[in-house]
Amino acid sequence: MSDQPAPQPKPRAPRKPTRNERYVVARGNVAYLKVVGKAPEWQLLTATASDSQPGFPACADQARLMAAALKIGDVIQTQPTLEHDAQRHQQVNICSIVDHLNNDAHFQQEIADLFMRFFELYDHEPSHLPGDAADAGSVYQVLACDGQDTQADYVDGHWLRHTGAAQPA
Repeated sequence: MSDQPAPQPKPRAPRKPTRNERYVVARGNVAYLKVVGKAPEWQLLTATASDSQPGFPACADQARLMAAALKIGDVIQTQPTLEHDAQRHQQVNICSIVDHLNNDAHFQQEIADLFMRFFELYDHEPSHLPGDAADAGSVYQVLACDGQDTQADYVDGHWLRHTGAAQPA
């Protein structure tokens, strides 16, 4: 027998997501924004028809949606860009969301404030649809794009569902 101590296992680093996460921000059962990426950085974009799921169609008033997305970019001093998703639908890339502090409560509050500010701007933007076709709602929800029912508390009655689905580059 040896007098040397047995080797100690090395501590494991926290597991990082290997695939992009994908979320849809919805209000009144309508998808408005999507969040795509993996910790600690995600992209905030407008939702397109390809992001809809049963019960959560994409916002029908895309002109109003894009105008509000460009305005929130101005408010938070980012440089939003017009892009196309994988199905060639036009979308606005509003900004990168980065969790620099690794403080979940602070980060979640900042994101909730950002979403609330976006909806304030959207609500004040003139509708480009006939009155009956304009979508409305009073509470937003954050929902997974693939309809998974995995749920975690978010902030004050809002919730976050996570898909873990890979996002095409």
